[in-house]
Formats: sequence, structure tokens, C-alpha cells
Amino acid sequence: MDAIWQRRSPHLLVGTTIDIHTGEWKEQDSGVGAGIDSYYEYCFKAYTQLGDGEYLDRFKRHYASVMSLTRRGNTLIDVHMYNPANVAQSFVDSLGAFWPGLQVSMGDVSAAADLFSHMEGVVKRHKFMPEAYNTDGEGYWWHHFLRPEYTESAYFLHQATRDDHYLEIGKAVLKNIQQYARVDCGFAAFSDLRTLAHDDRMDSFVLAETFKYLYLLFASKSDLPIDLDKYVFSTEAHLLPISVAKNVTGLRGVINPDFEVEDTCANVKRKEKTNAYFAARKLAESPAIEPAAPQQQQCYMRKTTTRKLTRLLPANMDIQNEEHRVILGELGITISPQDNGQVHFFHNTKNAATPDDAEEGVAFMQALIDLNNKIQSQAADIVYLKVLEPADTTQFLPAGAARFGPSVLENETARISGELTCALPANACDPLESDLTGHIALVERGACMFVQKVLNAEAAGAIGVVVYDTADSASSQHLSMTGNGTEPSIPSAFLLRNQVVALLEAMDGGIPVKVKFGTEAMVQEANASGGDKSEAAAPGAADAADPEQDAANSSGAAGQSSERGASGGADESMADNEIMTEDTAP
Repeated sequence: MDAIWQRRSPHLLVGTTIDIHTGEWKEQDSGVGAGIDSYYEYCFKAYTQLGDGEYLDRFKRHYASVMSLTRRGNTLIDVHMYNPANVAQSFVDSLGAFWPGLQVSMGDVSAAADLFSHMEGVVKRHKFMPEAYNTDGEGYWWHHFLRPEYTESAYFLHQATRDDHYLEIGKAVLKNIQQYARVDCGFAAFSDLRTLAHDDRMDSFVLAETFKYLYLLFASKSDLPIDLDKYVFSTEAHLLPISVAKNVTGLRGVINPDFEVEDTCANVKRKEKTNAYFAARKLAESPAIEPAAPQQQQCYMRKTTTRKLTRLLPANMDIQNEEHRVILGELGITISPQDNGQVHFFHNTKNAATPDDAEEGVAFMQALIDLNNKIQSQAADIVYLKVLEPADTTQFLPAGAARFGPSVLENETARISGELTCALPANACDPLESDLTGHIALVERGACMFVQKVLNAEAAGAIGVVVYDTADSASSQHLSMTGNGTEPSIPSAFLLRNQVVALLEAMDGGIPVKVKFGTEAMVQEANASGGDKSEAAAPGAADAADPEQDAANSSGAAGQSSERGASGGADESMADNEIMTEDTAP
């Protein structure tokens, strides 16, 4: 416990997997689900059982960070422990369903009820909780093992509130288990909740935990042979007596590890007779346990993957290239385009063709992170669109400049004007069905790369393209669109959703909308003449050049939600791309 606490990030988060020899974090995803849940639970329960306030202080500090950095609406997702603004995985791990129960134990009942309510909706939707599900409640991993965490939280919420609603939840769980999971020799797990197909397995926790919490949910005190108020539940639902705190005063001071973590290296050398050695004798009254042999001191804080990429570089990747997709598959990386314009990258070493490919897949994911960070550090180039018609709505709209095709900033011939016409299909990812000769195509973001949209519009006769974000919750940051080396010959720019609402309403009403591409100089000239109004401040106001990943962008960032692009003449965009690492240990 102390060793993990000492290795917390500056954000008071810890990772999922740690190297027991070096202390290096092997998996830096941080959440409340698999691989990390027990640590947070024992931070609080060590205080409950042992009465040591330092554990409580640690938990309270962790808890504040978890609730502020991993919460998205009524769900908790994994973020990067050193950069929590970056999402590590967009789905919710079902093991995190224990968290409301822990919240109840530490007194945050209202927050527990809110979080549990969302989980309840997921279970009602699918009869059971998928092993992982998206933040909208749709299944992500569809198997289910009759896990106890959901029922555990229902039990603690009922204990705290005495609300019969949680008894009804327990009844529904029991009914579904009896109706769908019961088989001749026990209760079967599910390989796919969509079909309720059984898996030939019944984990021991079904009896040891799931049914135990169901029994306790409905039990009265007279049904129990012991007073549960005198015990604390372990993570496996074993009962541990609280009375131990009264028997061992200042226990933590005795068993505190006698090594310290420095900035770069761990000092793991132990004394001949360690504090832990004496504590073991005192508590167990057993023969002395010889301390472990000293280990060679190793630096771990700044260790990085050094494997050289030989098959494909992130900057050169094009996910529409079938050869590239095959290579990614052999490295254990799969790609999942989303309807909202995101592209999710998932890495699982078990899916790699060979162990060497698995190792290179890990290095590839790390390279994508580095590329994404580089892209995010760049400021978006801003151009302006002047609304010429309707005349009564004349204004200047700041827009993210494309980093392919003619440059509006540098090439005067790219400062074209024309009437806006909506593309068909709206996202312009397929050849357009309409003739756009002489018009500027208005295109929805999503489903393919920016450059592909522009090329399709150009093939339909368009003289320019305006891509707009369709998400209501889009950030206020403009994107500098990037491509994959294929150069269209027409200019293009990117607008936010709130900038095009009025234009779309006018077009829907049959009113022609005409715009002109220009630079800040066009705005300054208009302001000097006292004419048109400008919607935005100077170009520097927009942030972060996040290339588009419009579902087809080919780069990604392991464990993050961000847009990324390649550098050099082959910028590949990755707007809002997320790379999910299911298993990165070679």
C-alpha cells in the first residue's frame, strides 16, 4: 500500500499495472475498474479495520481526484494517470460497479445513488451488465460472468437509505439469474448478452460474493449469526473483524516499509531485520521470516519503450489503406470508426501474429501518443469566412485552416467566393450525387478523413469546401485539418457547429448563402472602413491544432481522446481519436 501511494502521480492517481521489481508503471490507465479497484477499496478499509487515519487521508485525496478527473456525466472512465485530460478508454469497466458501495461506506450517499442509477439503466437495458459498456449504456464487451459488484452496491445503498427501491433491484437480479443463467449444474456465465448465449463456466465469486450480497440484501438481523457492524468486507466479500484495530496500536508505524522512493530510482535494499519482519512475528507469533534478498537498484521513473518501428510509422499511416490495416492487425491493433467522427484504436497483444509483433504493437501505440502530443502542441491556423449573402447577416467567421491543398493564408487565388451548397451524402465520404460546379460544398464532419471529403467535393465540381462539426457539445477550439499526402486543388476550412446554425437555417428556408475565404487582413480592412461585423477575436484565440480524425483518420493516441495528425507532407488527422490498450504487456 505504501509503495503504491509513493508512486502516485501529481494528480493523485495511480495506474493499473506495476512492475514489482522496478516499481515502473507498466499500464498508466487510471480509473476505478479492473486492476485498480482493490487498491482504492483497501485505502479506505485499512482505515476502517486498523483505525489508522493516514489511510483515510490517502483515500480522501484519491477520492477527490477520481471524482473530478475521471467522471464523465454519471459514469467514471479511465484516464491517463499523468495527463488526466486524455481519456485512456471510452468504455466503462463493469468491475467499477463496486464504487457506489464504497462511496456509501465513506458517507457520499448522494453521489453513490447518482452513479448507481446510471448502472441500473444499463442493467435494465441488457438484463445484466456487460463486461464493458460505452458511456451511453450500449455494450462494448458483451460477455457477463454474474459478477457481484452491482449487487454489492445495491446492498450498501439499501443499508444506508432503507429505500425499498434497492430491494426491487435485487429481485430483478434474482429473477434474471433464475430465468436466464440457471442450468442443470449451476448458473452459467454468458458469452454474449445480445443473444443470452451461455458460456461453459461458473466462477467461484458467484457463490462467494454475488449470492452472498443477494442474501444479505434481503436478510434481517435475526437471519444473521453475527453482527456485521463489527466486521468490514474485503474486496472478495470476506468478513474481517474491526476489533484488530483495538489490539494493535500504531500498527502502521510498525509495518511501514523501510525504503523510500527517490525522484528517479527506488531504493529496495533492506536491513538484516526489517520492521516488517518484527511485525510478522508480533501478529502471527510465527517463526521469523527471513527478509528477501537485496535486489539490484534500478531506475524506473523515466523508462520508455525503445523498440524501433520497422513495419509502419504513425505519421505514414492511412487507415483507408488496406495494406496498413493488415499490418495493424498483425501488430494486435484494431480500428473502430465511430458515428460521431471518432476513430478508436485498440491494442491487445493476444491478437498479434507473433510475440515480436505484439512488442512492436506496444511501441507503435506509444509512438501514436508522442505524435498526438506533438500535434496538440501546435496552434491552429485561422482563416476567415466572410458571409456575403444574405446581405443583412454580413459577418466574419473564424475557421480552422486546412494543411493540405491551396493555402488561404499564403495564396491569394485560394481566397475564393461562392454559394454554399450542402453535400449529398452530407459527410462527403462517398462520391457525391449532386453537381457542385462553381459552388462551395458544405460538409458534415465524421466517417472519413478531411482530405477525402475535399477530394470527393472537388470531383463533383466544387471550388471550395467548408467542413462543420455536427456535435452539440463540440469544444470551442478550431481544428487545423490535415490530410495524408494526397493534395486537392481547392481550398477548405473547418467551422464549429454554432457558427453554421444560422447559415443552415437560411439555406433550409431557400435563402442563398454566399461566402468568401479570406485572412485576418480582410477583417481588419472591413473594420477600418466601419463596415462588417466580426464574430471572433484575433486568430490566435483558437487553440490546439488537432487534426481531424473524422472516423477515418489514421493516427491515434494510446489512452487518449484527441485529434492528431502526421507531420511533414503527409499529415494524417486523428481528431478525437482514442487508442484503447486492452493488454500492452508483450
